[in-house]
Amino acid sequence: MLRGSFAPPFLVFLTAGASLAPRARFADASAFLPQQPSSAHVAAIDTSGVMQPPSMESAAGTALRGIFSWSADDARTAADAVPTDKDAFLDSLDSLKSLNAATRERTELLNRVVENKKVVKDLRRARGLSPPSSSSPSLERPGSVESFAEVASGTWSVVYAPHMTTMAGLAGGTFRVQYDLRDDGTTTSHAQYNFPLFSLRGYLSVSGTYGSEDGEGVCRVDFDEAWVKQSASPNGLDHDSESRDEDQDEPYNSIADVPDSAVKEAIRTIGRALFIKEFSVFPVSFLDDDLIVFDFELLGTRICARKLQ
Repeated sequence: MLRGSFAPPFLVFLTAGASLAPRARFADASAFLPQQPSSAHVAAIDTSGVMQPPSMESAAGTALRGIFSWSADDARTAADAVPTDKDAFLDSLDSLKSLNAATRERTELLNRVVENKKVVKDLRRARGLSPPSSSSPSLERPGSVESFAEVASGTWSVVYAPHMTTMAGLAGGTFRVQYDLRDDGTTTSHAQYNFPLFSLRGYLSVSGTYGSEDGEGVCRVDFDEAWVKQSASPNGLDHDSESRDEDQDEPYNSIADVPDSAVKEAIRTIGRALFIKEFSVFPVSFLDDDLIVFDFELLGTRICARKLQ
């Protein structure tokens, strides 16, 4: 990965069909009537002019050609028709863009994605050439910079994180978390919060770098800036205005956009003090071009994020 303090809440087919050589149907009387010799029979006529029975070699060749004639188009067509473990998990969610409530079914489906994954070097090749399977392809060495370089850049949204939804629910609120990952290894995260009971609504944002901890399966993040943008009211409306401020419900993009104040400096100081290395290292258990699953070992849970763009 790239250097930073969040492990971005960042597989496929194994069956082949063979067309077997047709067998004579002896119950059919036509099988006993004189027929024109086939090309296979003609090739089997020996120099004495006596027709020999078709060889087992030609029958086996027909079968083998059927097995090895599996094309990329065949694989793509079949793959579209076979739901994968990843498909089943995503279909169980209410939203593909924001956090979903934790349920036993969703947790089991997410675990199945990880446990049944097919580790591959090349996602495109795996999807294009492999026969269909419910296993989902996942990049090998998912916590390495090399693997992240293929898929990381873009906006990712956390869609499943049981610890987040549980804690928010206890306080009668909600979270929505997105990460912007860039090719240069920098990242910005915006956590939208809404807690009506406490009249709190706004964004907690952090920025830093992301990278690999071990070059194999563990990533890390190192955040070095933190800032907050509080909405004017719990529902994001400014009571002094009849209309919504167009910028009211959007986070500050960076620390540089935050107006200077004592509060800004206090939040920066507190944020840096809370960036603890031990909480910034995450084993990655699944990674493809639009889904990542990583382990939050501190609480014994898994976090799943989906790439939006």
